[in-house]
Amino acid sequence: MDKDLTLFDDEKPRYLLPEGCKDLYDVIRQQERAAADRAARRKAGLMHAELITNWLQKHAPAPPFESLPPMPDSVLLPDSLTVGDLAALLHLKNYKLISILIQMQTFASASSEIGFPLACAVCRHLGVEVKRMGEV
Repeated sequence: MDKDLTLFDDEKPRYLLPEGCKDLYDVIRQQERAAADRAARRKAGLMHAELITNWLQKHAPAPPFESLPPMPDSVLLPDSLTVGDLAALLHLKNYKLISILIQMQTFASASSEIGFPLACAVCRHLGVEVKRMGEV
């Protein structure tokens, strides 16, 4: 009876092992090969993406230059005005003037009022001559 339950090498049940594997060592080797293949494909994909990025940086057209209206030579400023009004006097968009104010460590919105000294500093930064309304 004992002889009937004995399995020979070629009769071992293989239904729990993946196709092509005869034991657990083959399963581990197969998983390692699959991981190495995935890493190689990922590396090749990254290298391909890097090549495309480099080519685009060299051959992409330059962004269109935004033509700005000419800056006035001088402006006449009141004692206080809004950032939006100053932007209109200087022929700038509000966000550009706000970015200049941020560089000067002043945070303001387009509707915020600023005084003559700050408006004068902004104009001087842009190379525009400033005159006060009462001095003319």
